[in-house]
Parts: sequence; structure tokens; C-alpha cells
Amino acid sequence: LSSLQSNLLPPRGEDAMGYTELSYLFTFIYPCFAGLFQSVNKAAELRTPYVSVPRAMLGAVLFTGIGLSLIVVAIAASAPRGELSETDFLLHAFPSKYVGLGGTVVVGIGSCVSCLDVAPTILRTIAASGHVPGAESLGLHLLSGRHSEPQRATAFTLLLAVPFAWLGGLEMVALIAAMLFLQMYLTMDVCCCLLASLRAPGWRPRFPNPKAFPLAPAAGAGAALCVVTFYMLSFKLAPLMLMAVV
Repeated sequence: LSSLQSNLLPPRGEDAMGYTELSYLFTFIYPCFAGLFQSVNKAAELRTPYVSVPRAMLGAVLFTGIGLSLIVVAIAASAPRGELSETDFLLHAFPSKYVGLGGTVVVGIGSCVSCLDVAPTILRTIAASGHVPGAESLGLHLLSGRHSEPQRATAFTLLLAVPFAWLGGLEMVALIAAMLFLQMYLTMDVCCCLLASLRAPGWRPRFPNPKAFPLAPAAGAGAALCVVTFYMLSFKLAPLMLMAVV
């Protein structure tokens, strides 16, 4: 309990958290929420997507938030602040250091499997829509194999993703992943805000209730938070990612 009490408040003086430390914090925490859109990606396979997807999304956000909070509290209670360095805090995991190391490996593999499941499906859908020149000529829209899977899109995704694993720095890989996820969320928020504001005829979302929860202000607030998080992660990359969205 003494370690937990001493680690509850942010450090002060020379050890105070600066922009670099705050950027690292957001860089590593943000990808933990990457799997929240799994329910949306599987909406076509659900019997009642308008009911199941909102419940799954809200439940995932709540579960992930509580889980990360408990992990942070457990780390804070494991050792004094001076011993919780960037390189060895996992070694203080209870009851053994291998619990922390094994959990890190499992989370990493789970994130990779999740991305390999979602990214090829999205890539195949984009290729089938014909909006990206050359995608159909590469056969990225085709399904193959016994279970009709987007195998070509999966191979193309691997070719794009593997070079990032060779960058040599975990911080850079995590930063790029967080930026790309933020770019996707920002694009969706801007599109929802525009469609709701312009009252497009084909835009008829059933959740949330437009009368009880105006969608345009909520999507606009989400887009603004994405922009703020961009700059919290990296002042240098934020303008480039915003230009890509535009």
C-alpha cells in the first residue's frame, strides 16, 4: 500500500511528466483500444446488428477502461517509483515476472491476429468498390480457399505491415499504429458529422436516437478529440496525418 500511495500522484520537480512522456503514454495506451471495432466489422454476420453492435461497443469500452485501470494500479502497487523504470517494470508482476512477460506476448499476438482478420476484409471491400485504381487488377477483391477468405488481400496486408516491424524501435512502431488508427477514427467522425448535418437521404442511423442524442455534435466532438490526440502524440506527424484526411 505504501508503494501505491506514493505512485498515485504524478511526479513533480525534475521527474515531472513532460510532453515526451505524455506522448509515450498515449502512444502505448491508444492501440489497446484497437479491437473495439471488431463488432462493427462483423455486423454483416449478426442477426440483430443494430442491437448487438452498440452493446458490444459500449461493453468493450467499459471493459477495456476498467482492465487498463486495474493494470495501472497493480503496477503502481508493485514497487517504489524509482524501481519502475521503462525497461524492467514488467519484471515486478505478481506473482512472477513471467506473468507480465507472458501477458505482453499474448496481447501482442492477439493484436496481430485481430489486425490480420480485419485489415484484409476492409482492403477487399475497398478493392471491390473500385475506388482504388489497380486494386482489382491485383485481385485484392477476390475470395479464395476452402472457406472463401480474402487470401490475396491478407498477403498484400502482410507486405505492407512487415516492414514496419523492422524499424528497430518499439516507440516508432506504436506511434505509427496509433496515428493510423486515429486517422481512421477522424475520417469516420468527420463523415458522420457531415452526413448528419446535411441530412443526407441515405443516412438513417438507428443508433443512437437522433432526437435524444444529436449525432452531428457528438461526431464533431469526436473529431476534435482526435485532432487533439494527434498533437498529443506527435507535433511533427500531426499536420501530415491531417493533410491525408483532407
